[in-house]
Amino acid sequence: MSTSDLLEIRGLARSFAEAELRPHTERWDAARALDDDVIAKIAQLGFLGMLVPESAGGMGFDMATWIAALEELAWGEAGVALIVAQTVTAADILVRAGGDATLIGELASGARVGCIAFAEDDAGTDLSAVSTRAERRGDGWYVTGRKRWVTNGARADVAIVLADTGDGPALFSVGAAGRTNGDPAATMGLRTAAVTDLVFDAAPATHLTAVAGDARAQADDVGRLSAAAIAVGIAQAALDHAVAYAAERRQFGQPLRAFEGIQFKLAEMATRTAAARALVERAAADPSDDAAAAMAKLAAGAAAMRVTTEAVQVFGGYGYMKDYPVEKLMRDAKAMDIVHGTSEMQRLRIAAALYAD
Repeated sequence: MSTSDLLEIRGLARSFAEAELRPHTERWDAARALDDDVIAKIAQLGFLGMLVPESAGGMGFDMATWIAALEELAWGEAGVALIVAQTVTAADILVRAGGDATLIGELASGARVGCIAFAEDDAGTDLSAVSTRAERRGDGWYVTGRKRWVTNGARADVAIVLADTGDGPALFSVGAAGRTNGDPAATMGLRTAAVTDLVFDAAPATHLTAVAGDARAQADDVGRLSAAAIAVGIAQAALDHAVAYAAERRQFGQPLRAFEGIQFKLAEMATRTAAARALVERAAADPSDDAAAAMAKLAAGAAAMRVTTEAVQVFGGYGYMKDYPVEKLMRDAKAMDIVHGTSEMQRLRIAAALYAD
């Protein structure tokens, strides 16, 4: 895709975020819920099918274009961006696995939404310890177990589930049959993301046999870069709020922006945000580069946390109040150090790459 096309898509996502997401973030955060039509509106713009080939009902865009659009959605509302990323990741896995064409098309169009169900109580970073079981009976597979902290779990029509077959972990596509949802999780941030447990009781499942290699890695290609893009969107939103506030807030007879200490903060915030974006864009150019994706995820998560913390500082006492937007962004930012692989895990991957033959 050309640069002009990418910028056009980024602009479309920014316009949508500004008009349809930004005005409602405080209300949604307080209610821990979205308006019913939000995801449908995003689907109408084609964002849920950006990585799905045109032949399967999607837009057929590349990773760089998807990441640019997702950053802008996160600039508007990070929880919404994470929900969108879950469906896009699920669809991408199904495409690579040669999954059901009808299901892929429904995910791309928004007729159905997806989620990724990997983690458990004793299997967060170490997914080799999953206790969810997949059993073959006759010609079918059935999944039994409990998955924790599933983003979009309460809304999802289809889940991509990591389960142990007895011969090792594998990925399965599981619909609504045999599945129940736990209570919504009381998360610190990302309150619109509908995080919940999913319980499977002999749920009919489709074994994604065409997915080769490490099961976690299949979702990481899209998942880690999506999380990194969302982190950059959060950082950019915090920077924008801080820049605007420093221009209008006055102390000692002059705006905050006139003070060198504030200028230094804003300069560092802008630099960290731009550097994280550059790493994400570099990784998106070659999603198979594990070290580049790990660097992007690590840097973007750290930038989001640092920039939002500094934004709260720029706002002073107001920054700690729910009446102002930066405290929410700070809460949302912390999740980006954790989702789709902790920062510690990214450091291990980067270090391993340094010594690879």
